[in-house]
Amino acid sequence: MLRPEPKGSKTEIALLEFIEKCGFNYEKERLKFPASIKIPFSSARKRMSMVLELEGGKRRLVIKGASEIVLGACNSYLSKAGSSPVPLDSALRDKVEKAIETMAGRALRTLVLAFKEITPREDLVTKDKKGVFDVEIHDLTLVAVLGIKDILRQEVPRAIQLCRLAGIKVRMVTGDNKLTARAIAKECGIIEPGNENSLVMEGSEFI
Repeated sequence: MLRPEPKGSKTEIALLEFIEKCGFNYEKERLKFPASIKIPFSSARKRMSMVLELEGGKRRLVIKGASEIVLGACNSYLSKAGSSPVPLDSALRDKVEKAIETMAGRALRTLVLAFKEITPREDLVTKDKKGVFDVEIHDLTLVAVLGIKDILRQEVPRAIQLCRLAGIKVRMVTGDNKLTARAIAKECGIIEPGNENSLVMEGSEFI
């Protein structure tokens, strides 16, 4: 019997394929750790979260989202040497941030995966105007930083070149961070060689 095709965004499908390459069956993991609460991704929230029901009545919040956002909420990390969280000091945080910058500079979209053990008394109601819950913004444990490559279609650079020859100014709007956006714009020809100072801004700056 054939397994159904994975459903979701390209990012989610890429993560599912990565999980399977690591030797895990994501369908079995979903059945083993069902999600009782799902908080979807949005451009305002820049993250998505779920509350998983574990054995013995324990609960765990798992999060994936924009690197700078999720990393900023982490105060510990999961070391390869053990299964218990280790405090995330400033030196290691700087190292992780530099790794994120390096990946973004190579036109990779970066995601941070994190989790948090929660108690039955945890506040899962309070949230801000952007829909970000209080439980999502502190005391997280960093699990991994992932870089995802969006393959550029072969016809894109040529199409941008033709637009420029026709006098059309091409601009790119994306939800990626500024470093990734700049790298992609250079790769597809929106930013030409020698124009390294081309304007790149975030939505909050544009508004």
